[in-house]
Amino acid sequence: MVDSNTLKELLDSHSLAQQSVVNLKNKRFVYPELKAMLRQRAFVGLAGVRGVGKTVLLRQLASELKNSMYLSADSLPAGADLFGIIKDLSSGFGKKWFLIDEIHGVQAWQQSLKKIYDFLPVKVVFTSSASVDIIQSKYDLSRRVVILPVKPFTFREYLFFKHGIRAKRLILERVLHDYKKLYPLYAPYEHYYDEFCRLAIPSMLDLPLPQTIDNILEKIINNDLMKYGRLDASDLLNARNAISFIANSPIDGCSYSSISRNLGVNKYKAISYVNLLEKAFVLRVILPEGPNVLKEPKILFALPFRYYLSKARGDPKLVGALREEFFIHHVAGSVAELYYAKNLRGEKIPDYIIRVGRKKYVFEIGGARKGFGQLKLVNPAEFEGRLLVTMPGQPEKGIPLILFGFL
Repeated sequence: MVDSNTLKELLDSHSLAQQSVVNLKNKRFVYPELKAMLRQRAFVGLAGVRGVGKTVLLRQLASELKNSMYLSADSLPAGADLFGIIKDLSSGFGKKWFLIDEIHGVQAWQQSLKKIYDFLPVKVVFTSSASVDIIQSKYDLSRRVVILPVKPFTFREYLFFKHGIRAKRLILERVLHDYKKLYPLYAPYEHYYDEFCRLAIPSMLDLPLPQTIDNILEKIINNDLMKYGRLDASDLLNARNAISFIANSPIDGCSYSSISRNLGVNKYKAISYVNLLEKAFVLRVILPEGPNVLKEPKILFALPFRYYLSKARGDPKLVGALREEFFIHHVAGSVAELYYAKNLRGEKIPDYIIRVGRKKYVFEIGGARKGFGQLKLVNPAEFEGRLLVTMPGQPEKGIPLILFGFL
């Protein structure tokens, strides 16, 4: 039984959470998907990099759902019994929806959720800034929890939140086939591209400073990787150095092997650092296509980390890397399969291969001077289309990169 003073404080905190979003009328584009998931029996976990807006999503749910209760783990008493708190709020106050923020702050939270799921007639939506922990938790919680990724803004979403622009969404097939007709309609937004690459995380809208990214990374390294990734002090230093090395290396030259050599660690260690940083939504790993190639991946950053971590502002290598990361950020969520292309002899061939149903397309991403030279190395019989992606947009040469931002 939870004491009455604690329950009163929790109810007061719930009211404050509701009031905090009264004036926040805009909602992340993932919100309808989140609402639809509430119809399932399973609990819902929101996973995403720090600063991506998970807390606001929970509070907006709290302001809409009848008989809901917003709980921040930070406001719970030390050693709090989450099951007992929810049981008392459910039976005594008629609460049916429990929206738990920063659930990693609750000791043994996975076990508590299992017990709540099995024995209480309530639904739970929860978040954790310790993204490594929440992603790993889905293996422990099995059928009881579904994970909904909350990603940085898409370009289209950024235009809406930052500039109030309501641009029509595009589907991939239309971008691939009608880009010459579409580009004049979307070209006016292209000048926001550089701005977006700096501000793709929602928290950057309020505090558009390098320190915002520094703080996010420090919390990921010192909290998530140390506690949930079980890294020691030397590993944490290596993880920092790995981030710096990747940020200042050309994408094509960055691999597990090159990271291993640069850090002076074995390849197993390099792979483990990359895997943890990918689970923390800092990195994105793209594997090569085909059974007869070494499985060294392309290692890219999630937006907007590279912009702030690279020491080569304005360097063509940085510009090219940001273009690839923009492309991957938008296309990876709209197709079932995405790979990069390579061969055993190390010849440079097009950047990426995607499959749309039974059709396969190959892309080379570049700037105004990029041509079809690499595409000549590809057997046209294998692909539905061989496409050049251009930035700034040149529809006479290929698909303008900016169009992928509206998928």
